[in-house]
Amino acid sequence: MRLYALLLDCGIALSLTLIVGVYQVWPRAENSAWQPLASVAPSGLMMQIARDNLTSGFDEQVGQMKMMRPWQPGQVKALYLIDSRTADLSTQENPLCGALGCAFFGYVPTDNGEQNGSFQSVLSLYLDPSLPPEIPLIEVTNTLFNDMPELVIHQLEDDQLIQMRLVLSNEQYEVVETQYLSSEQDG
Repeated sequence: MRLYALLLDCGIALSLTLIVGVYQVWPRAENSAWQPLASVAPSGLMMQIARDNLTSGFDEQVGQMKMMRPWQPGQVKALYLIDSRTADLSTQENPLCGALGCAFFGYVPTDNGEQNGSFQSVLSLYLDPSLPPEIPLIEVTNTLFNDMPELVIHQLEDDQLIQMRLVLSNEQYEVVETQYLSSEQDG
């Protein structure tokens, strides 16, 4: 009986060690992996962002923008989220920031890629980046809608936190739910 208990304990210990080890190396979505656009974006995407959103004279700032490329199991296309704020400019000096906030974009590769790797815009909105540091501006959830990840956007209105869920619908991200959260819940 003692031998059986000892073998059972050893089996459980080895199983737990294996489970923890697999969990630590299993790929997970990076929700805060903003990186410089110039170092991670396909060149066709950088050209399209400049063409779609910038006037001449600001083209060189595209590479200074930030990008996040979330990936979830079951996702069928890459999603490129773009933060238009450039690293070396204040919000007031940034060409894509204004009274409504700063521009944020989302792109996916086109299905057929017939225009030398062209991309389709699926998100274009202005967000106020002025949030407490513990609250992310954009979160990518593990939930997929139309084979693309759900996005959660946070914004402040006066002292109240607004949380919006966006899903891909008809080739554009749309708000499907808005919640007003009290400041007591968030800090």
